[in-house]
Amino acid sequence: MWYANKPNGTFVQERVTDPLTGKSRIVSVKVIKDTAAGRKQAEKDLAEKINKSKPDKKKLSDIMKLYFADQEKTVRASTLRRNMSLIESVVSITGDIYMSKLTAGYVRSKLIESGKSSETCNEYIKRFKAMIRWAYDNDLIPDKTVADKLKLFKVDKEEDARYFEGDQFRKLVNGIDDPFYKEVTRFLGLSGLRIGEFVALDDTDIAAGYIKVYKTFDPVEKKIGPTKTTDSVRDVFIQPELDECIRKLRLMMKERRLKIGKNVPYFVFSNRGERLNYATYQKFLKKKAKEILDIDCDGPHWLRHTMTSLFAEAGIPLETISRRLGHADSSITRKIYLHTTEKMKDRDDEMVSKIRIMT
Repeated sequence: MWYANKPNGTFVQERVTDPLTGKSRIVSVKVIKDTAAGRKQAEKDLAEKINKSKPDKKKLSDIMKLYFADQEKTVRASTLRRNMSLIESVVSITGDIYMSKLTAGYVRSKLIESGKSSETCNEYIKRFKAMIRWAYDNDLIPDKTVADKLKLFKVDKEEDARYFEGDQFRKLVNGIDDPFYKEVTRFLGLSGLRIGEFVALDDTDIAAGYIKVYKTFDPVEKKIGPTKTTDSVRDVFIQPELDECIRKLRLMMKERRLKIGKNVPYFVFSNRGERLNYATYQKFLKKKAKEILDIDCDGPHWLRHTMTSLFAEAGIPLETISRRLGHADSSITRKIYLHTTEKMKDRDDEMVSKIRIMT
């Protein structure tokens, strides 16, 4: 910093280098009153001017690394992996640009250019917006305009494509020829448990007419952890059909314990005494859904949503279904419920339209 006397007054100046272009330039501020106080004020004004003129050096990758470091301390390992995958996918699409250059329009255009489906892009956007808001809340970026302006894509695909309707579920279960996987599939559809909650069950967790859900199994880390949310901790009532399913599974596991020669404590387990392999069952379910129903099923989570459809058909209130699933509010559950009950209404109307009372 130095002072320069010019024909039009005294100026305080400093040379700064633009980190984006590498070019240097001189920034100056006029000293209003050439006194000690006046120069002090001019130096303060110069510092503010330089700070405002500096481009933000932070890149998307910088924010991403800090976000992941925070997530490591605050979320489960499986959630961290999912979030990392989504954010890394977005950054690979947008490129590692400076935060000061980032706009909602730019992100949206890059997502469109990627050719990804609207559903996939929406998953990217949700997590990306969460990261931007986190960065703003932690004073890493000056505003969260990008997150506020970035909107989800419209999705034409019906939500009912992500679950089995009653007739489909019954046909699927009846068509499975493997006795063990048949009952596993029936259990998941009748109970509404997440696959991780199911795999984590010990035999003692099922007693006195209830399934105690308070933990989940991470298939990658091979560890037991807490449920997805605090609302997920719940007691699931065992209705007669589910009780029959549980009895069959317990009988199968009793026979496996005798073959293994070991008292395995898990509710269900493999022939080697290990917890149910998620990937193996997912592959099996996808294969059977295609063979039996000609439906491309993503995996076991369809069965959790299927429970909503089954219970809606049986006239169970939405609030009861939500509590059983372990969440206070879910737009997916509500959509499935309304779609199922609307179809039932249409079916009832069609039946009534065919009757003749006075003829």
